[in-house]
Amino acid sequence: MTFEPPIPRDLWDQIPLAAQAVLAVALRGYQQRIDALERRVRELQEQLGQNSTNSSKPPSSDGPAVKRPRPSPGANGPRADRRATRDTLARCCPRTAPSTSAPPSAAAAGTP
Repeated sequence: MTFEPPIPRDLWDQIPLAAQAVLAVALRGYQQRIDALERRVRELQEQLGQNSTNSSKPPSSDGPAVKRPRPSPGANGPRADRRATRDTLARCCPRTAPSTSAPPSAAAAGTP
């Protein structure tokens, strides 16, 4: 790996070789430290994005702003589906009281 000076090459070449060597070592050390800090920032950002829905954390550790997904229809069990079907039928096809008289077609024909 070659060292790329942080300033234009013509200015770098004006610096004495001993100073260039010291600066190169210092700059490599700073670059390693920057790389380590950038890795740590990425790790912390990943941790910050975790909550009970995408990790093994308990829901009590979530802040108040975490929105949990709503359960899908039928997630409450089979009775919820039956109840919804019964309500739908009641709205579109209301029950009529049982009649003791003859059906309407028979009444129209004049038969009791």
